[in-house]
Amino acid sequence: MKKLLIFLTGLSVITSVASPVGFSGSVSADASYILREGAELDRQPFTWTVLLVPTFTFWEVPLSFRFMLSSYDVATRQPFNRIGFSAASLGFQVLGFSAPRLGVQILDCRPFYSSYSLHGINVRGGAVDLKPGLFRLSVTAGQTQRGVTGSDSSDVAYRRWLYAGRIGIGKDAESHLHFHLLKAWDDSTSIPPYLGAVTDGSTTDTVELSSPVENSVASLEGRLNLLHDKLTFEGELAGSAYNRDLRAASLEIEQLSWLPTFMFQPRMTTQAGWAAKIGSELTLGQTAISVGFEQIGWGFKSLGVSFLDSDIRTWNAALTQTFTKPFSMSFYASAELGRDNLADMKSVVTRTQSAALNFGFYPRTVPSLTLGYVPFRRTAPASADGLTDEVSDITHTFWASSAYRFKIGERWQTASLSFAGSVLDDKIDTLRDFNSMSVNLRASHAVASTLTLRWNAGTGRNLTGQRSKTRYSAGLGTTLSLIAKRWRTSLDGFFDRIAKTPEVKGTLRLTSEFDFFRNFTVKLVGRFAGYSGYTPAEDYTEVETGLGLSYRW
Repeated sequence: MKKLLIFLTGLSVITSVASPVGFSGSVSADASYILREGAELDRQPFTWTVLLVPTFTFWEVPLSFRFMLSSYDVATRQPFNRIGFSAASLGFQVLGFSAPRLGVQILDCRPFYSSYSLHGINVRGGAVDLKPGLFRLSVTAGQTQRGVTGSDSSDVAYRRWLYAGRIGIGKDAESHLHFHLLKAWDDSTSIPPYLGAVTDGSTTDTVELSSPVENSVASLEGRLNLLHDKLTFEGELAGSAYNRDLRAASLEIEQLSWLPTFMFQPRMTTQAGWAAKIGSELTLGQTAISVGFEQIGWGFKSLGVSFLDSDIRTWNAALTQTFTKPFSMSFYASAELGRDNLADMKSVVTRTQSAALNFGFYPRTVPSLTLGYVPFRRTAPASADGLTDEVSDITHTFWASSAYRFKIGERWQTASLSFAGSVLDDKIDTLRDFNSMSVNLRASHAVASTLTLRWNAGTGRNLTGQRSKTRYSAGLGTTLSLIAKRWRTSLDGFFDRIAKTPEVKGTLRLTSEFDFFRNFTVKLVGRFAGYSGYTPAEDYTEVETGLGLSYRW
């Protein structure tokens, strides 16, 4: 890290001379230490994080780097530390170099292809995106999960590899048609293939390792823009093959015979499925109407997506209307119908109906107002063989908020009031019924040009029977800016109490920042917290101190 900083610092001197070359970026470092008396701390007392984001510019082409190192990089499936290089596009037109536009990511990458193929996961490897004109060709390869044997069964994982590709015509936000292909598989040799003994503190458990898996996905995704982008259609159709255990014996499956063996080898544990969605949106002035449909089969699986529900079917429609006269006002309404579990593979099959209504007006001289309401209903008939229970409940959620901005002399003041409530009515199990509500008031008062007073107060309550809880909370804070606003100090206190219980928590936090010179800031943080619970073993007091440094160039 020291060599890297010296190299970057030296290069910044060179860039001041050569005008076609630029250098910018930022570096920050944070460290904190917690000293606690009482209940055991659930994290390491000392933590630190360093983030370095330099950007080189060669003849108007930016090349960005990102280095994040931290003590949080523990034995988890996805590493916390990230090191990456990216160039959104290459092509030195200034030099007369007419190479195709090319995007590059190296080391920690997060490419986005489509909702069913590659989306939302970190790939430690490389990604290339070639986009000359309307043509599109993308390739990604690397590791998405590292082999670990942690302190419990949720941390145990095989090392996982992935490669994916995309080919098609058109840009993402415009009319396009793209074909995606993905393969991901676990390295069965990355962790021992037997029951592992792991130790968590003073307790030793035996953890059974999960089976190594394999997955292939093919997807066709597209978008069509019409009427100068006022009318759009978009959709995706995907199929997947998934091996639940790579160690199972090979098998010939006629439905998957079209897949070459290097992409997927069917086995005794193979499952296959499909997923599809289609939607359309029409925008006319200040009116927007959208409709959509999605179905994901129970057998569909994509290891290139961070989270994906399966065995569902959903229809939805929405209307958004905005008015500007006599003042700004908006209205939003939507409806959704869904079915969970299409193939009776789960213990409970539910059908859902939900709606959303949201209305707000925002005049300039009086408080704004936002109102919202969402009913959500679930139903499921009991099965004849008794494997599933009957489900019938509805949850009503509603909220309201208002904000007001006004002047006292030449200084702006703000105040806001919000209310939220929820009611669950279970037709089958009345013990699940509950009613809850919360109210919160916030305000910011500019006492002087260099001093601002902040305060908030709120209460939340569960109104149902013996389980009812009333939570009271209150906070107060100040911000002081001195020396031409180069020194900023904030003091905040917060108190939280649950009525009819011994639970009490109080927090006091002091933060001070000082700009020593242009773009260089030092931040000091001090925090004191105390908690009293149901038993003495839960009580604690703690003091946290923190130091932060940041510099932009």
